[in-house]
Amino acid sequence: MSQRTTGLLIALVGTLAATPDAALLRAMNLEGGSENQITFWRYIMVGFISLFIGAYNEGGFKQLFDGVVASLVPMLTAAVIMNCINVGFTLSLLKVDPAKALLLISLNPLWSAILGVVILGDVLPTRTIIAQALSLASMVLVFVPNVLDALSGDVVEAEVGETAPAEENPLMILIPVATGILQAIFLIFVRFTSKRSKGVSFEAVPAAAAFLSSALAAYMSGGESLTDGIAPMFWLFLSFNGLGLALYNTACVVAPRFITGAEVALILLLEVVGGPIWVFFIYGDVPSPWTLASGGLLVSALVGHEIAGMNAKEELAESSSKVSSERSSMETVRTSFVDKRLLTSGDTEETDTHYQKMVV
Repeated sequence: MSQRTTGLLIALVGTLAATPDAALLRAMNLEGGSENQITFWRYIMVGFISLFIGAYNEGGFKQLFDGVVASLVPMLTAAVIMNCINVGFTLSLLKVDPAKALLLISLNPLWSAILGVVILGDVLPTRTIIAQALSLASMVLVFVPNVLDALSGDVVEAEVGETAPAEENPLMILIPVATGILQAIFLIFVRFTSKRSKGVSFEAVPAAAAFLSSALAAYMSGGESLTDGIAPMFWLFLSFNGLGLALYNTACVVAPRFITGAEVALILLLEVVGGPIWVFFIYGDVPSPWTLASGGLLVSALVGHEIAGMNAKEELAESSSKVSSERSSMETVRTSFVDKRLLTSGDTEETDTHYQKMVV
């Protein structure tokens, strides 16, 4: 299996595992979990699962610990960034419409591409640039209803002294936007550090980030009980959510070693489509036509990018085969030419010898 295929498969599995995230967050909320309770227990679960995944990837807990000691500074830096991403994801899905939140977070391929070119000197092929442009266009589509409502004067304002609902507060969209930027920074940081220091280990990052997130949630709870009011089904939903997010975070750490940050970010866009689909089938929330169009454009861009990549690979293979064939033909001609020269040289030597005998 090629290096690029390995990276794509890792990113794909991690992304698909995280697609039920929005639906599971709502399920835990309906089972009595508050925002702080969900965040705390969700990342406790993610932390322990990620710890076992990291130990498995490193070959044991001792090797995982040795990797942490040898890569302490970059590991902690990455963990802090991922911690901010974790909190941002949770708040985005709880405070903003899930479909819109995921679409805003999915701007990270654009940020990843820009940072990759500026910091790592990545040379993006034309197909990737086109995919980036289409992903940006899909972001514009999701805001068309908001613009139309504003132009028609249908915007509902909160009364004086009343706090607007979270999903109607325009400032809340900054949370998913910032989360997408941080995700791009994380992907580029992992690639940049891995290229500079071959022995650096990031396997413990998902677990460390998750435990940081849970500690922050406990601190922000302000003394609120972390177990009161929680129904038994909460823990089942929590287990599925923790496993999916642990796989997602692990993919974010491992995949950038094999493919560019822009390509990883493009694969992660599948969550944009998968999230609303889970919410629709479980809760019946029908995304707006603009959201569906936006998601469709994103998937088309991703599929087109990969098809173009496969075609380019085939053309490269054919070109290499043609060059090899031409080289082989040239070598045959060259060998034949040398043989003729040797033969001619041999005939000349025989003639000279015969002439010398006649002279004698």
